[in-house]
Amino acid sequence: MRRPSPFFWSVLAWCLAAGLLDALTKLLANRLLEPQEWVATGPLGAGLLLAYNPGGAFGWLPANPALHEAWRVGSGALCLGALVAVCGYVHGRGARSSAAGWGLLFGGALGNLLEQTLTVHATDFLVLNGDAPLVRVFNVADVALGLGALLVGASLARSVRMRSRALSPQRVRTP
Repeated sequence: MRRPSPFFWSVLAWCLAAGLLDALTKLLANRLLEPQEWVATGPLGAGLLLAYNPGGAFGWLPANPALHEAWRVGSGALCLGALVAVCGYVHGRGARSSAAGWGLLFGGALGNLLEQTLTVHATDFLVLNGDAPLVRVFNVADVALGLGALLVGASLARSVRMRSRALSPQRVRTP
């Protein structure tokens, strides 16, 4: 049996870091904030607002129990399968940004999934534009999901660009 690669350990470390930071900040938000009480923390409507989200990331799923159960089971299986597939496929290969991206994706997904499985909602408390008519309240797991997706996308685009350069014929300059 092969030992896990450094890429695997890096993905796992980022996943655990994102998950632990998410759990810690949700615990603090529940202890220090009152539900639906706005606390302004910065310019441009940035602040804190404790809300309980029964849906998916950024409140995108409605409060439908059947849909939630399918979401939990499906996303959990997808997360686990994707983690195994990604780490198996790129065993020993992969940029640090790719490992960080995958780790943040899995950590964010597992953070929200675990909380929704245990409490039937996600604790959201971060707001960027509190003055807007449609306010999106989110948490650290949602930030990890978004940042992870950006890093994975950038890493994939970079590898495609490098691969196409390696396969393209060399241009020869003629005098």
